Amino acid sequence: MSVDKLHPSVEKFKLFINAHPELVLEIRRNGDPIQNYYNKWIEYGEDESVWGLNKRNSHETKSDYKDLLDQIVKYAENIDVNKIQGHVKRLNKVLDTLQLMLGDFTGQNNSNNYTRKQSDLFNRFRD
Repeated sequence: MSVDKLHPSVEKFKLFINAHPELVLEIRRNGDPIQNYYNKWIEYGEDESVWGLNKRNSHETKSDYKDLLDQIVKYAENIDVNKIQGHVKRLNKVLDTLQLMLGDFTGQNNSNNYTRKQSDLFNRFRD
């Protein structure tokens, strides 16, 4: 069973790309074919001034993390814990009701618990 090997220049390009994750993100963000980047790499090599790697590393990455952190802090400030707790309680009631209904459909209930379960089912939504 033979495994196809990549051309040595393609292997080197692959190593170059994997060594610069910010370049991978740019490729994904732009949606350009990787062939365009390969052609650029063949023409200019790994010259960082062509790729803008130093500039991108020092400024954009720090500002991206700062912007992300600022957004997280703003989001956390606007969280209303009481609303979240209310949603969780309602979701818990719905899940309990579904569990009761599934028990009824699968026949896991006995006649003694059946009337209690039915009353529980209707009382779940009164709160």
